Amino acid sequence: MGRKVDIAKYESFLKEALVCAGLNAEDAENVAGLMIQNEKLGISTHGSFHLVTYIKKMQAGAMDPHGEIEVIKEGPTWAVIDAHNNMGFLASYKAMELAIKKAKEYGMAYVTVTHSSHYGTGAAYELMASRAGMASIVFSNTWKLMAVPGSREPVIGNSPIGYGLPATKGHPEVFMDVATSAASNTKVMRFIEAGEDCPPGWIVDADGKPTTDPSKPHSLVPAGAHKGYGAAFMIEALTAFVAGGGRVAMDWIANIPDVADVSHGFLVIDISQITGADVYGERLDEYIDEIHNAPKAAGADRIFVPGEIEQDSLKAANEAGYIELMDVHVVRMQEVADMFGLDLESVFID
Repeated sequence: MGRKVDIAKYESFLKEALVCAGLNAEDAENVAGLMIQNEKLGISTHGSFHLVTYIKKMQAGAMDPHGEIEVIKEGPTWAVIDAHNNMGFLASYKAMELAIKKAKEYGMAYVTVTHSSHYGTGAAYELMASRAGMASIVFSNTWKLMAVPGSREPVIGNSPIGYGLPATKGHPEVFMDVATSAASNTKVMRFIEAGEDCPPGWIVDADGKPTTDPSKPHSLVPAGAHKGYGAAFMIEALTAFVAGGGRVAMDWIANIPDVADVSHGFLVIDISQITGADVYGERLDEYIDEIHNAPKAAGADRIFVPGEIEQDSLKAANEAGYIELMDVHVVRMQEVADMFGLDLESVFID
């Protein structure tokens, strides 16, 4: 079950809440826009779902809506940004803007961010690069919440990674954003809050044995065992270690008073300077068509390329003018409304 919300009204609600929390109007508009886009893409767990947590951290002094997002080191094709504990959404938005700017001039750029916080989904920033005609790889570290082969407790973060490719004449942007665990922690949280078991293969218990009960002590499981483990290891090195930041030491969701200290990485490539946008577009169109037209498995009526399900969701949301929030999501947003005396009920259309 859930409730339908008017997209434009809900975006205004989010912006107003963010301003009440301490962001200036421009920053609030950018963050609200990213959150709404994630919702329309169908990635609601990484849209506005955690807004109540972000605000609580601001109120506790663990996130600073006024923190300067500062370039502390840079060269022609790289930069290091200190977010000074501001919102991860905002720091990442500005980091990707800088990466795109540098890549336009030099063909490629890598921008890292340190002393940041949860940035939602990498898809939001991948699409920024894709819409600028560029390819991107985006990743972030996180706290230790994933067991690895041979361990029975969390030893590494399930650091997410994704990529984006520009649209072509025949197809929209291709993109992907995934945790290096079998499922993201936020998805497991939703089962905990709903009092339900999660699907098999997502978590292991305190002894390292498979379980579907997320209400008890557990660890996430790497996607593909050693494959997810190896990718998460690389991400930690290329974010926190390269940026000079710390390793995320604790659960930033459960530990409201503690600074998250998350690090991110944004690699951008200007394809037009390497192979040419037209040549790239023609070849990618052929590749996508080949995949779409491949023989289908029994019971399958369509083969998707990465990001296509989300693109369908985005198109449907734009056409309908509404998105649907799960009941647990509505409860969280009502808490935000109550904090600042805002009218959440006005955004619903059912």
